[in-house]
Amino acid sequence: MARRNRPRLPPTDGNRRRRRRTLRRPVPRERGRSLYRGHPVRLREFRLLADENIHPEVVAWLRANGFDVKTCVDAAVLGSDDGQVLRFASAEQRVVLTHDRDFGELAIARRETLVGIVYLRPGHIRASFTIDSLNALLRIDPDLDAPFIVVVQRDGLEVRMRVRNL
Repeated sequence: MARRNRPRLPPTDGNRRRRRRTLRRPVPRERGRSLYRGHPVRLREFRLLADENIHPEVVAWLRANGFDVKTCVDAAVLGSDDGQVLRFASAEQRVVLTHDRDFGELAIARRETLVGIVYLRPGHIRASFTIDSLNALLRIDPDLDAPFIVVVQRDGLEVRMRVRNL
């Protein structure tokens, strides 16, 4: 849009300098201001925040395999809305591990700042099912460039993975 065609707001006061404000939507803030931005990293190198719907056995398995995992209970965000959990994870430079689709919607629609999201589908099944899905993801071991969303979907013996960089 040409500069002369933008509608302008009148100055607020005759004594003040005329402000140049337009009625355009604000430019979205930059995403993923993180230590990881700009160079690909393996999933094992990220610190994780396990959402409250991740089974405690899965968290124990991750810790036993060398992951730095914090749970919502550890982070004192248990029962908080997903936006608050995502903001906490971003502030601590952690990737959210979840069964909840709402995190992806927050990241895309609201453009929340984030490092990454690992969305495990289908969710809320036995812990061993989730651990098998994570094992498959770790065997693939993709290079991830923050910010990202990884969707891991398991259908029987087949595990599919989709990566979306934001």
